[in-house]
Amino acid sequence: MEQPTEPAILYARIEQDDTAWAEITLNRPEKGNALNLPMLEQLASIVGGIEADRSLRAVVFRARGRFFCTGGDVEAWGALSPHQMAREWIAPGIALFERIASLPQPVIAVLSGHALGGGLELALAADLRIAVQSAKLGTPEVTLGMISGWMGVRRLAETIGVARARHLALLGLPITAARRSIGD
Repeated sequence: MEQPTEPAILYARIEQDDTAWAEITLNRPEKGNALNLPMLEQLASIVGGIEADRSLRAVVFRARGRFFCTGGDVEAWGALSPHQMAREWIAPGIALFERIASLPQPVIAVLSGHALGGGLELALAADLRIAVQSAKLGTPEVTLGMISGWMGVRRLAETIGVARARHLALLGLPITAARRSIGD
């Protein structure tokens, strides 16, 4: 008998001492927690519930496995035409990450592993990011002849400054979470 597979996104509402918070866990470790369309849709549904639940005091994003998130799953968008890519992949991703960034609760991204491309963009939609020192952060899209599609470079510039954001976005080379500046 085949074991049922767990969903790619896990959600838990946790209550302790009259305080409630939400935990969202990316659960696709075999694919580096790469995001696909069903995951974006599931996240949008979860965020809708969080927006309606004013008793939640915080939202925590986590991931299972070695990576926080390696970005968008190439299999999810690789065959899309430019028009489909804009309509079915980029626009929904931008809208979702904007909703996450606009949540009234503090949003915390716990980076227990690498956050690359769309994974870094997801982490940047959070208010706070906590990372293990060895986590690599980067925007490798330029190495594929692309740019970040979910407003990540803008959020990156707001977070670390324009010069550092340009460095990461134009070279596509990741840095570790332990690194304090681009020149280190």
